[in-house]
Parts: sequence; C-alpha cells; structure tokens
Amino acid sequence: MGSQVVTYTEASFLNQQKVEATLSTAMVFPKAIEKLTGEAKQHREAIFNHYNVINRAVNGNETVAELEDKLVTWKQSREAITVEITALQTNYTEIDSYYNKAVEDAKKNKEGSAQEVLKYVQTGFTEIQSICSEVDKQAVLQKIDERIGALEKQINEEKQKQANNVQNISPVQPSKQGEKKQENHTNEEQLKENQPITAVPAQPEGNKEEAAAETKQ
Repeated sequence: MGSQVVTYTEASFLNQQKVEATLSTAMVFPKAIEKLTGEAKQHREAIFNHYNVINRAVNGNETVAELEDKLVTWKQSREAITVEITALQTNYTEIDSYYNKAVEDAKKNKEGSAQEVLKYVQTGFTEIQSICSEVDKQAVLQKIDERIGALEKQINEEKQKQANNVQNISPVQPSKQGEKKQENHTNEEQLKENQPITAVPAQPEGNKEEAAAETKQ
C-alpha cells in the first residue's frame, strides 16, 4: 500500500515536471517565432522601400551635379539594402535551426505537445522562407547595380559633351575680338569722312589791298 502510494506520487511528480517543461518551451517558442517573423517583415519592407526609390526614378534634364548627387543617394540605398538582406538571411538561418529541431522532436515524441510546437514553428519558417524567396525573385541587388551602372555611364557622357563644347568654343573667341576691333576702326573712318568741311570766309577787296600794303612796308 505504502509502496503503491510512493510510486504513484513519484510518477505524478515526473509527469508534472514534463508538463511544466513543455509549457515553458511552448511559451518561449511562440515569442521567438513571432519576433523572427516580425523582423523579417520589417527587413522586406525596408529592402523594397530603398529599391523602389531607385527603380521608379525618372530621368529628367538634370545637370551633371544633380546626376552625381543622385548617384550618391543610390549607392547609399544599395548599402542599406545589403545590410537588410544580411539581417534577413540571419533570420532565416535562425528559424531554420528551430524548424529542424522541432522536426526531430516531433519524430521522437508523438505526443500532442511536440506536434503543436512543430506546427507554429513550421508556420513561421514557411513565412520567412517566402519572404526570402520574394526578395531573391526580384533580384533586387542585380537590378540596382544595373541602374547605378547606367547612371554612371550617363554622367561620363555628359561630362564628355561639356568637354567637347569647351574645345569647340575656345578657338572662336580671339577671332571675334579681332572682328570687333576691325568694326570699331571702320566706324571711326566713316565718322571722319562724314564730318562737314568748314569753309573759310572770303575777305573784302579793301581788306586785301590793305593787307598787301602792310606786307610791302
């Protein structure tokens, strides 16, 4: 009788420990999975926000300085996307380890607790895996590198155009200055030719004789 009571008590105690351990695990795991899936969603949103800034940009009549500013912004966005993708990959690696462990536990333990853990871990794993696949499918970094390369080419072409324009304009300046000097000289000659000639007034006959007499004396 006594031994039966002890055995029953011991069995109840062991079962209670097992239940508490299962409950503890169940409380930790959902929070960890929710945290990982939440972070993965935030990384996806940040990735596509930066990506859309570049992908939806429209080329206008921008100056070289404006194009260079745009290039700096695009490269900064690319760096931010790289950081977000790395963080997303870290989320996937962590959820993958949880999923693999849950699968092993479910194989060893056919009870409902292990199956429940596998169920919500698998849900989180599938969601994060889908996010990663979406980012990979869009080939975000590849498309951004193509846009950045095209923008760099445009900047170089614009700079070359400006350099060619300067070379074409520079030799013309001295000849224009010479033409201007020649034009000024021609205008001066024309002014001289057009000036009226002032006539000397004729002297009376009496004044001429007096002047001649004075000359003889």
